[in-house]
Amino acid sequence: MIARGEPVVWLTAGALAIALFMIVGLIALVVMTGGSTFWPKRLHRIELLDGRVLLGELTDTEAYEFSRDRLDALPEEVRGAAVNALGDQSAVEAHRTQLRVDNKQLTGESYVWIDDFLRKPNGTSLPEWALTIERTSWGRFLGLPEAFVVNHRRLPSGTERQLDQLIAFLEEHASRADDTGQQAIAKGVEKLREERSAVREKGTAEFLQTIRADKASAERAAVLETGDEIPLAQVRASQPIVAVRAMSPGSQETWSRFEKVHPEVLDRVAAIHDLDRSGLGRLSEGQEEARMDVVRAALDSEHALAPLAQQLAELDAVVDDLESAAETRDQLAAAFTRRFGGDSDVVHAVREIVAELGADSAAQRAPLQSEIEALVAPLSEDEKAAVDRYRKVVAEARRQTVEISADIEALRAENEQYVLRAVTADGQSQDIPVAEIVRGFPANRLGFAERLKVYLSRWAEFLLAEPREANTEGGVFPAIWGTVAMTLIMTIAVVPFGVLAALFLREYAKAGVVVSAVRIAVNNLAGVPSIVWGVFGLGFFCYVVGAGIDEAFYPAYVSENKPVFGTGGLMWASLTLALLTLPVVIVATEEALSAVPNSMREGSYACGASKWQTIRRIVLPRALPGIMTGMILAMARGAGEVAPLMLVGAVKIAPELPIDGDAPFIHPSRSFMHLGFHIYDLGFQSPDSEAAKPMVFTTTLLLISLIAILNILAIRLRSRLRKRFGASQF
Repeated sequence: MIARGEPVVWLTAGALAIALFMIVGLIALVVMTGGSTFWPKRLHRIELLDGRVLLGELTDTEAYEFSRDRLDALPEEVRGAAVNALGDQSAVEAHRTQLRVDNKQLTGESYVWIDDFLRKPNGTSLPEWALTIERTSWGRFLGLPEAFVVNHRRLPSGTERQLDQLIAFLEEHASRADDTGQQAIAKGVEKLREERSAVREKGTAEFLQTIRADKASAERAAVLETGDEIPLAQVRASQPIVAVRAMSPGSQETWSRFEKVHPEVLDRVAAIHDLDRSGLGRLSEGQEEARMDVVRAALDSEHALAPLAQQLAELDAVVDDLESAAETRDQLAAAFTRRFGGDSDVVHAVREIVAELGADSAAQRAPLQSEIEALVAPLSEDEKAAVDRYRKVVAEARRQTVEISADIEALRAENEQYVLRAVTADGQSQDIPVAEIVRGFPANRLGFAERLKVYLSRWAEFLLAEPREANTEGGVFPAIWGTVAMTLIMTIAVVPFGVLAALFLREYAKAGVVVSAVRIAVNNLAGVPSIVWGVFGLGFFCYVVGAGIDEAFYPAYVSENKPVFGTGGLMWASLTLALLTLPVVIVATEEALSAVPNSMREGSYACGASKWQTIRRIVLPRALPGIMTGMILAMARGAGEVAPLMLVGAVKIAPELPIDGDAPFIHPSRSFMHLGFHIYDLGFQSPDSEAAKPMVFTTTLLLISLIAILNILAIRLRSRLRKRFGASQF
């Protein structure tokens, strides 16, 4: 048997079986754990002997040794149960269950371990209306629905708002009038208040009529300006009502109202997000771009243009505010004239006040205009053009910011009307704004189809949304995008250089000491730790090449100490990993080239083809499957590397993708997110490691799947090439 080598056969077969078992076991663990993370679980209510009541998902069970040494650490009310569990023994095998209780905002912990002997007999149940509520902040909330609250706000009419402005103007500036004018103003204020009371009472009556016309069952109470609440039936139209609070109690009613309102609220949340990012974000970018134009103009100037432009923009803002206040006063004066008549004493007093305020405003504007002219006078035409552009951009941004902020506040105010009131297992009531709820469902009422719907919804959010809650919740779309983009750019960069290097070594270079040394160096480079490549990429690409690009093309950013290419980014990360995987491509390509029979080369030469024609038409086509093998190996290694990326571009949160809708549309200098770095951040940097653990497996499953998809596509391409060039496969 030894002579025939059978023990070696069994040894190699056993080693292969062990390796396959380990690989399959690891993949099975990742698939089972990561794939089950998003499956909605039932919520168990557990009563303990110490009086605590917990509600949560059962996540794990384990056996452990419980000894008498631990009795002193237990509360007195549960020590008896522990003693009974021990009996006459010094230690027994006990069991405990891990419960995901969430509600971290209230309890400070997401998971708890419960000893089985500390449970009350028959103290475990599945509440029918137990809710799992996923929020944008503070993670999940687990509890029971108590009521759905709608705060119907009474919005003042345009006439009421104008009356408020007129009264405020008279009260603020009455001291500027003479005695006769003050007496007229006092009478005018009294008249305006009476009119406002009538308008407010009419508006309140219409508001109450609308509320009472709603026959939906709800407990309603009016909220007064003082903050007091009184039953709606006792409210009079003359009372200063701010809002009417409608509360729909009962689990079924609460949940029905929530399901009806929640989609509309989510639409408004998405609109707020778009206004914030596309509106305010672009305004901020436009201001920064205009400011950098000023910085560029300052490079060849003796003036400090950036601080000067900022100072001028601030002076413009003051002047604009003074002019806006003057326009407002003119509008108020016209309103007084329409309301009291042109010959009334009130209007005469108001005109005098407006004239005095106008004179004060003109006196304030004059030195400001003089200061602006004095600051601009020494500037050249080019400097003035840059500064003027910045001032115009800032002024327009300030105007649009007011409009967009008003739209955002209106949407938020509409969303703030809706509140879901829930109660925890231990009786704590919690008001949850519906706008903060991403997803909610009664965990113990769901059938298989409904659970599958929640499961798929969670996966869709995970694949398409942005992360939140320190990356422990939400989605990983930016990380998916960054991983795919980096892998493809790396592949595009490494394959041509690797193939050209292998072609030279195999087809052109003559065998000798130099070629042998190069091959040894290539093989040794394959064993260099990846973090060393990261340090090299940071030093060479970022600090040398990138800094040189910044000095040549972005001197304004250099002067502001804001490197563009002189810091980590998608391009430098891709090139660093291209260098890391270059030896793999070179070795695989050399092997593929050597597998092409020399007889085919000789036949080509015999037909009169040159060396390059032979390589291009005979050798390379037949070596392509082997070259594709090297590319697949490079992609598999590069996509999973993390250590170099931590130095050359990968970040925890990337607010913007390297490709967007703003010119020049492609931004290779931007940092990016990566699934591998995301896994590291979840596993080792998360503030709550237990809560992050399921996401670690899920993200790992996604990374493995992504690499597998990229490899499958490359393998299919290689298979087609093999069918086309069947000879000399590698």
